[in-house]
Amino acid sequence: RNLRLSERGSFSINKSLEQKDIQIFFKNPIAQAKATQFKWTGEIPDTPHDYLYIVDSNVGWSKVDRNIQRSINYQIDLRDIENIKSFVTLKYTNHSGVGASPCNPQWILNGEGNYNSQNNSCYWNYCRLYAPQNSKHIFSTPTELSDQSVSVKTGSGLPGKDTFKKQSNYGKTEFSGLLSTEASDITEMSVIYQLPTSILQKIDGTLKYNLMIQKQPGVPNREVNLEIIIPDQYTILKSSTIPAKISTNSVSFKEILTKDWLLELSFAPQ
Repeated sequence: RNLRLSERGSFSINKSLEQKDIQIFFKNPIAQAKATQFKWTGEIPDTPHDYLYIVDSNVGWSKVDRNIQRSINYQIDLRDIENIKSFVTLKYTNHSGVGASPCNPQWILNGEGNYNSQNNSCYWNYCRLYAPQNSKHIFSTPTELSDQSVSVKTGSGLPGKDTFKKQSNYGKTEFSGLLSTEASDITEMSVIYQLPTSILQKIDGTLKYNLMIQKQPGVPNREVNLEIIIPDQYTILKSSTIPAKISTNSVSFKEILTKDWLLELSFAPQ
């Protein structure tokens, strides 16, 4: 019986590590290197190919994360391999119910209210999108600062100012903005950017495209809808994941992000 319990516990721990619900840090550099090798440390990896990592941070002093349904729509346009564009739309649905606290003022739950009111409230989200280094910003949905936000209250921000920002962090291009989603409402944020041409590899006439979508620790079941528009004069040769749909000029995938997802695609000349 003890053995069965031990096996069950080991399975649960391994699953939690794989899904990044547990992260590990060792002071011992050898042990830490081994944890990094197995991707148990939660860090942003160095990747030569396409990469997408969405990090949501609840900055509203609430417990509302359990009520948030998240999805990513990601389209990569490879038709012109010298001008590769990415179109990302992040969607947040707040399923908070009766008695939910409103978005303004942002500090309404700052240590106040009972546990139920903290479960059902506005979702204030500092959202970060990590893309390959040297990605060039083209467009983003304005994320205007509320006049009842903490930033305005403390004097560090101006009412109506767009909070969207582009910077370089962890060897990636980081796009960020502050979003708020009222109870029973939906918020979307879109970002369009140009990818560096180095994300495509040309080997013996074939094109190779790899994409890693990293899962945020502790965030379960983020839905991913991915569409890749095939390069001109090419056709799909091989895919590491079974597509949801293939047409003459594109290939689509649907995934529930329970762990890091690596997609490998190759294209052959027509």
